Amino acid sequence: MASPTPVQITGTARGAALAGDYSVPGRSGNVRIRGGGFLTPVLALWYNPHGSGRSAAWLARVLWEHEVAGSNPAAPTSLRRSSRASCEGLVFVVPSRSVICGDPMLSMTTDYAASVGDPSPYLRRIADAGFSHVHWCHQWNTDFLYSRHEVQQVAAWLSECGLALLDLHGSVGPEKNWADEEEYRRLAGVDMVKNRLEMTARLGGDVVIMHSGLRGASEEPLRRSLDAIQPYARDLGVRIAIENGDWALIRRILGEYPPDYVGLCYDSGHGNIPGDGLSELESAKDRLISIHLHDNDGTSDQHRLPFSGTVDWATLAAILARSAYAKCVSMEVGIGNEGIDDEDEFLTKAFEVGLRFSTMVEDARAGTTGQGADP
Repeated sequence: MASPTPVQITGTARGAALAGDYSVPGRSGNVRIRGGGFLTPVLALWYNPHGSGRSAAWLARVLWEHEVAGSNPAAPTSLRRSSRASCEGLVFVVPSRSVICGDPMLSMTTDYAASVGDPSPYLRRIADAGFSHVHWCHQWNTDFLYSRHEVQQVAAWLSECGLALLDLHGSVGPEKNWADEEEYRRLAGVDMVKNRLEMTARLGGDVVIMHSGLRGASEEPLRRSLDAIQPYARDLGVRIAIENGDWALIRRILGEYPPDYVGLCYDSGHGNIPGDGLSELESAKDRLISIHLHDNDGTSDQHRLPFSGTVDWATLAAILARSAYAKCVSMEVGIGNEGIDDEDEFLTKAFEVGLRFSTMVEDARAGTTGQGADP
């Protein structure tokens, strides 16, 4: 395979601002750059030798590299080749940024096998399977409060494994509940939400997913908690995503709080249990900031691998392609209902189906009709 040829792109624009067709010196055709890929954090790239339409020759998926060393725009950047045999041809070098041939970005839930106890073995297996991010889901339904020492250890584990935090599942505990009608329990729940917001900010994330926590008829405790948490979340730069359950409540909450504070987390399993989850998502797609992807047979919340149940994945991909969600595919699947005992085998399969669905979303964005196979 020939070495990649650097090609300069004039300007310092980032993300979607770089979208468009670019001529390639010494080559016919063009390169198309699109913002907000699902397989990559910011960009997707195709090389088209004919200069128009979807690429007949797959070049690469690309991603932004971190800022160059220090503040010197001339400092060297780290370029690497993908292991994908089809990733060949070009590497783009953008002022103060690099776009490189890279592996896809996919996120896996940390609690695929257990939601309490030492998470480090699961993190290592997730990384070994090829995932780039994690959805932190440990202690998601307990009264556990993370100390700064524990958060520091989680940060160290993520760094050692080469994983990044995508988002974090906040907790509505049996005692500490931010929507409890008993005031001391509500206040304790607020403290726990703040604890998760702090943890998310410390680990580099920007979204905490919360269940509504309603156990009574009144929604006012939840609103008081949201009001109290809002300035704290803003200071940390972390948003709250309300997970789909009671859609009427979600519509009211999204109508009362701004998008820079509260958004929607769409759980595909919840949306597939009697109700019309995809239609509701279509109506709220502009507020979508987090996704929990898994499958079931429509009767219960089974957290199975995508494409193993009755979720309409093609329709979901089409909605996500038109939504405000701009991060990678994130799976909240569990090994328990898959009939697979080996964790590595399970995670390998999860990575494969995650990649398949990621490609479906990209195809929907590009206006093609692919079913998730590599071009």
